[in-house]
Amino acid sequence: MSRLEKIGEPEYPLSMSLVLSHLRIEPDAVGEETELLSRYIEAALDYCGGFTRRQIPLQKFRLTLDSAGSCIELPHPPAASVESVTDAGGLIDPSMYILRTDLWPSALELLTPPSGQVVIEYTAGYTEATLPSQIRQAALLIIGQSYDIRQETVTGTSATRVPMSAESLLWMQRMGL
Repeated sequence: MSRLEKIGEPEYPLSMSLVLSHLRIEPDAVGEETELLSRYIEAALDYCGGFTRRQIPLQKFRLTLDSAGSCIELPHPPAASVESVTDAGGLIDPSMYILRTDLWPSALELLTPPSGQVVIEYTAGYTEATLPSQIRQAALLIIGQSYDIRQETVTGTSATRVPMSAESLLWMQRMGL
């Protein structure tokens, strides 16, 4: 049996300054809309993560396994780092495992088989520097649309789809699991 817990709050990899620049809003003109824009950032990146099957915001996790082999898949890829690994014998030295980011999903390869319960604390997701450009652009398009159209329906205009839409960008980053 396994259990996965989130530790702490996620860190979203889009800065407010980038969003303001995309929306052509002067930083000193934001005022009360900062909270609204923060929610748009979170919603857009969560949508992008769901669509691409990737962990977008950096999030720490604790994975507890009753037993495990020498190669352990880490849920919510991509894994960015491993903070600690313990088994029945205690803390495992970092030189005794390898974070395999070349695999999908990411995996932890233990150089010696673990004994008993295994607990892995790791971070998954992206920083602003590592976020793929297609995901960044798709999130900005979604944020822009949310900012411009604040209700579910628009009257008095005909709807058209933008050819290079957010979904088109996200298809290039979608991972099969």
